[in-house]
Amino acid sequence: MVAAATLSGIEIFRSLSAADREVLAGRCESRRYAANQQIISHDTSSTDVCFVVSGRVRVTIYSSSGKEVSFRDIEAGEMFGDLSAIDGEPRSANVVALTDSLIVSMSAQVFWDTLQRYPEVCAVVLKELTKMVRGLAERVVEFSTLGVKNRIHAELLRLAHKHSQDENRAVISPTPTHADIASRVSTTREAVTLSLSATSPSSPKWCSKYAASSTATPILIGVTLGAHPKVVSGTRRAGSSSPSSHFYDQCHKSSQ
Repeated sequence: MVAAATLSGIEIFRSLSAADREVLAGRCESRRYAANQQIISHDTSSTDVCFVVSGRVRVTIYSSSGKEVSFRDIEAGEMFGDLSAIDGEPRSANVVALTDSLIVSMSAQVFWDTLQRYPEVCAVVLKELTKMVRGLAERVVEFSTLGVKNRIHAELLRLAHKHSQDENRAVISPTPTHADIASRVSTTREAVTLSLSATSPSSPKWCSKYAASSTATPILIGVTLGAHPKVVSGTRRAGSSSPSSHFYDQCHKSSQ
């Protein structure tokens, strides 16, 4: 049984009344997933739409040679699985829990009924689909026109805009590893390490500790936005659960 309050944190349902959310909740199911547990498998025939109540999940796919390609991370309040619910086609990718997550799901039929009954929900879904198409088009252009270094910078700046703290600065958190970044921009972990350790005048000057970071070590990435965006980075301090302003200032000074 799904409580109506559970749906209040889901973006597409926020405009609905408590009574409407209660009706929808009665037509949903919930399940908890442990970190690294598979939620959706590529090319399967399921069509349920899923909503992240808590936790974080990743949309990814593997090539025939085993290379991982990551599309995006989905946070609490967001949804996934809507493409198969809309067109009835097999799943286009895998979805894996990155952290312990609570997922609420509804059938494709309930999803369609909801879109038809509540125009405000349909409007949010259409805007999200449009946003996704624009983002994918942007990536296609980047893959076709940019080198590895520039693709990495573009991806970090994209993440930074999503985590902006004010008009001119952002700290990306949770922080991606070199392997995470590599799977996002279609390159290798080694290429990411090499690129981020570069200190040529034509590229941002990176904190030297970043280049020594392994795939299992989280990294703190600070990004200065504005008219001339730039990226600075470094390893997170041991035992620190949040970005350190002193550490950020050190990285920022090293990028001057």
